[in-house]
Order: sequence, then structure tokens, then C-alpha cells
Amino acid sequence: MIRCYLEKAAWADDNVDLSPSEAHHLLHVFRAPAGEMVTLFDGCGREATAELIVASKRKTTLRIVDILHVPQPNTSLTLMQALPKSHGMDQIIQGAVELGVTSILPIITERTIVRLKPEQAETRRRRWDAIAISAAKQCGSAWLPEIGQIRDLAGALASCDRPDLFLVPTLEIATSPIREVLDRVDKNGLKHICCLIGPEGDLTVEEVKLAREAGAVPAGLGSLVLRTETAALYMLSVLGHRFRKS
Repeated sequence: MIRCYLEKAAWADDNVDLSPSEAHHLLHVFRAPAGEMVTLFDGCGREATAELIVASKRKTTLRIVDILHVPQPNTSLTLMQALPKSHGMDQIIQGAVELGVTSILPIITERTIVRLKPEQAETRRRRWDAIAISAAKQCGSAWLPEIGQIRDLAGALASCDRPDLFLVPTLEIATSPIREVLDRVDKNGLKHICCLIGPEGDLTVEEVKLAREAGAVPAGLGSLVLRTETAALYMLSVLGHRFRKS
């Protein structure tokens, strides 16, 4: 069934109107006719089966037939991600949504190449929100991650509730392999996991120390040097597999 995003504020009645972008997606990409059944979701766990009843240039209206509330996963996953160069963050956000990330905190570190002016940062965040919605539509997730403001590492650490498990993969210092680190973790009561991923060139020794002071445990990801995009998605995949109920 075709999936369309309907923001939380638009669910006031049984008859709802899609935004112009979602209407274009439904009518011109999928060419849905009147009477088509569609899945709506608000990114906060609410999904609905709805019938397309008005399909015109002026508005696209659907009638909600049934509503379902999808619970969040038992363990929340936060990705604290240094901004990669080019469009690497787009790739990370798309994959992170598919892997069920709960929140994403974009950060600037000492070795971060990308430096954004405030207006550029806001444009990027709008783009990331759109990518997250598209990924949720594709993978069937009822939940969208919260994408935070771009901060420096110290600000991100201060803004993040202290997790039950905080990992920082790094090549800067000697570490235990990720497998050994996770084998020592007590799964009982594990509600919030955070993972800090550095930029191209890794975090500095001082930044790893700062993360450790906030409770982070360094870990190694093997003998190969991974791109920051690969490391982020690898960690989310491993953590989701290890600590989330299917």
C-alpha cells in the first residue's frame, strides 16, 4: 500500500488534506486514482488506513478508515554524528531511519571539514527532515527520528540525556574490539544507547577523552578503516540486532 506522511497537526478530523509535496507524490508519482487505499503516518507512531476521496489540483483529501498506534522500540538509539563532507549525511540519515534510529545529533568536531553558516545549517536540516520522511515511507517505519540542531561536541554531550550505554568507535587510542565491549554489557534495564561517530580523520584524542568523561566507552571496529558513513550504519545495525527485541 502507498505510504504518505501527514504531519501531526493535520490529524484533526476523519477527512484530511495532504501537503502539496505529498499530494504530488501520491497523484503524479504513483498516479493514484480516487478510491485508492493509502497508509498515512505521522512519524510519532500513528498510522492510518485512508481512502483517497478528492484528487484535484487544488487539494488532495483522504478519509481515514482505521487508525493504528505503533509502539516505539524497547530501546532508544541515539546517533551523535560528526558532519561528513559532501552529501554523506544524507546517506547516513536515510540508512539510520531504515535501521530504526530514535534521534540524530549532528555535530562539528575539530577535524570536521564541513562548516555551515546558520542559514545553511537550517537549509540542511530541512533537507534531512525530508530525507527521513522519504526513508520512513520506503521502509515502513511509523516513527521519525528527532534530528537535533548542529552543535559542537561539548554542546551535544551536554544536551543528550546520559545513556545507559555510550560507545565511541575510534582509532586514536587502543581499544577493545566492539564484540568484547558488547559481551560485557548487561542487557537488563538498557533503555537508551548512544553512539558517537567521528568525521573523516576520526575524533582527536582530546575529543575521545571528553566523550569518556561523559561516560563513553571506546571500541574498535576491526582492522579495516571504515568511512564515517559506513561506521555509523554498521554501529546502528549491530546495536539494534544486539539490544532490540524483534
